Amino acid sequence: MSQFIFKYKLKQETPLIHFQHSEEGAILRSSEVKPKLDKFIIEQYGGENEVRKLYNYWFIDGDHPAFKYKMRFIVDGIPTKSDTIETEKKRIQPNGSKNKVLPKNPINANYFGNMVDLKNCRTPEEKYAAIERSYKETIFYSNSNSTIRMEIVCFIPELMEELNKHIIAFFLLNNFGTRQNKGFGSFTVTHKEDQKLNYNPISIIKEYFKHRFFVVNNNSSNPMEDIRKLYKLMKSGVNQNGEYFRAFIYIYMHKKGIGNEKAKMKQKNIVPIVGKKSNTSKHECDKPPKFDAYKYVRAMLGIGDNVSYLNAVNPENGRPVPGGKTTVNISHKESKENEKIERYASPIVFKIVDKRIIILPYAVNNHIFNQKFMFDNKKVNLEIFTPEFFDMDDFMLAYKDYINVEIREQLIKSKEVKFHGRIDSEEVGGASK
Repeated sequence: MSQFIFKYKLKQETPLIHFQHSEEGAILRSSEVKPKLDKFIIEQYGGENEVRKLYNYWFIDGDHPAFKYKMRFIVDGIPTKSDTIETEKKRIQPNGSKNKVLPKNPINANYFGNMVDLKNCRTPEEKYAAIERSYKETIFYSNSNSTIRMEIVCFIPELMEELNKHIIAFFLLNNFGTRQNKGFGSFTVTHKEDQKLNYNPISIIKEYFKHRFFVVNNNSSNPMEDIRKLYKLMKSGVNQNGEYFRAFIYIYMHKKGIGNEKAKMKQKNIVPIVGKKSNTSKHECDKPPKFDAYKYVRAMLGIGDNVSYLNAVNPENGRPVPGGKTTVNISHKESKENEKIERYASPIVFKIVDKRIIILPYAVNNHIFNQKFMFDNKKVNLEIFTPEFFDMDDFMLAYKDYINVEIREQLIKSKEVKFHGRIDSEEVGGASK
């Protein structure tokens, strides 16, 4: 064995959404992992300038800071793959209708990127090709019958020492691939060379993570589904089959005296009011105004380019009625002082380790605050600003109490978002090199 080649074994904790899913041996890509690892090491020193003062010879010459080592991933075994592409192809009929075929191994509903417009495809073959070009699948290598190896080639002993020192924490604090902040693409280090590693993930995260974080205790057999439910309750809310939970981000901001963009859009008839108006209405826009300011509050948890709302539900059973949804396009109004914001990923990252959910909330990026966004349903336009400030730690502590106490009984009885667990907080750590 060369003294310059260092080998690790990884455990795949959750499915990885991969655009090269059909290729044999598809797994983590060094082109994604290495830049993130380089950035992680740099952060432990307080920034690129601090590293260069001490170890400028670690860096490759170029526009982006990158260290002088190479990385590759090798996998042995046969992965379990989702089958959404083949299922979608089976649904297509020559007359344009669709069969009701369900995938045997679906992707968790937290990923909804497998969509493609087939209107301009004239034949089933053209539709098949469009689906295969656009859709992604998940791959998952079980730890019991597969081996995932990572090899690093490094000729600088001091640099390799740093990589060895931080590699466990790096994988504990990062996911990979598409939709990684919702738990997809979670991996952990199990071996260095052939030596099995024993460590406490929570203790290591405490050492490195600069903010309070949270651990979900639920003994769940499907933690990915728990993440879907918890994030839905946090950002979107639930209004389905007679069950209603207002999005917690709205509840939280209401208590701060700030209305939300959804209520404002209902006032301006951009989106419909679903349900019958009454004195007990769940919709704040049905009642006398009580907020001086309405803000785009969901932006604090991530920004996309559109959002959809139900047009109506059956008041007797709470189910959607024919008529589809109203889609509202969202765009940032750039200015001389602010560059255009196309998208903003959620600052809350869900990590799964041994089927245990760890919630890593990062502070909202300052460039998101007090920004003007346009909401457009192709008939009406509305300008709404984002909040001027958002305390993520306070928000997460309040959300913990909301889940653990305020709606605990409803969640236990719920059919749509049944959840028996609780969320516990872990105190702030703080890493140092």
